[in-house]
Amino acid sequence: MKIEFRKIPFEAKDFSFTSNSVIFEGNFGKISPTLAKFDAKMSGTIPSSCYKCGENMDLEINETIDFIVSDGIYSDDKHEETVIEVDNNIIDFDQLIDSEITSINSDYHVCSNCNSNDLFEKEL
Repeated sequence: MKIEFRKIPFEAKDFSFTSNSVIFEGNFGKISPTLAKFDAKMSGTIPSSCYKCGENMDLEINETIDFIVSDGIYSDDKHEETVIEVDNNIIDFDQLIDSEITSINSDYHVCSNCNSNDLFEKEL
């Protein structure tokens, strides 16, 4: 799903978007002519693999994601949230959710076998 930046209302609007088995929902609205704020939640399962043994597993995700989208280059440090710049005046929800899933998958995940196995070193 894509939306033109100029069509985003100043009054917050709810959205819900599903990609594979992940639900991305929340609300968004402009906070200035060139900035939009997203308050969202991701929930569902994503395929991953154990970084110790390589076994395939499903990760349960339940993440709150708040970010700002900038229509063009963002150069102000006023906002503490993550700022995502779009350069073609189009906000692509598919790209946003794929980016978040990639970020979650880039972490080290351990399967239940490796987590309970004393042969592997455990980090505290």
